[in-house]
Amino acid sequence: MAIGFGRSMISSDMVLLWRDSNDGHTIVSQRKTSVFSMPTVVSNPPRVATALDYRATSNSSAVTLSFSVPSITDTRQDLIWAW
Repeated sequence: MAIGFGRSMISSDMVLLWRDSNDGHTIVSQRKTSVFSMPTVVSNPPRVATALDYRATSNSSAVTLSFSVPSITDTRQDLIWAW
């Protein structure tokens, strides 16, 4: 799952999450791109995302992944997403 903070893929701060198939941990990767191509890892993002759950929860029909990031002062935040 991926969520980006912005209006398009280009220049949006993105948070990618997935479940580790070995132990169920939530993996968080923060990325960015300046063109329409595979986003690259950002080693020092402006807002650091943190997985909220030690393990992603799942059942036979759903997987839940969650994270938090520090808030911003804007009253509106545009989002992009991918699954």
